[in-house]
Amino acid sequence: MFMARKVETLRWVGDETGYLVLIDQTRLPTELVEIECRTVESVWEAIKQLIDTFTVQFIAFVLPGKWAFDEFLKNATVGYFFKLMVALALIPVIYFLHNLIHKYIKTAEEEGVKN
Repeated sequence: MFMARKVETLRWVGDETGYLVLIDQTRLPTELVEIECRTVESVWEAIKQLIDTFTVQFIAFVLPGKWAFDEFLKNATVGYFFKLMVALALIPVIYFLHNLIHKYIKTAEEEGVKN
């Protein structure tokens, strides 16, 4: 017999120093992938992307009558999660580049002191 496990689309892990976990709904139903939002900025970006995606698509497609409301909800949700995935995927790249630049500046400053 198949037992379904309870899946939460959002959940908090840990205490007050914990983090938010979101489900990547673009991968459902074939995969269950979770995204960890560990900074205030990443959560803010997720919220901001949600608002931007829904607002722009509503104005562009629902108000002129090009999409029915249920089609709008489906398309806006998929678009939101795609943008969220890209934003989350870029976080390590941004940190890597930040550290690389910081090391470069620190090295340049040390060489300036030596000369």
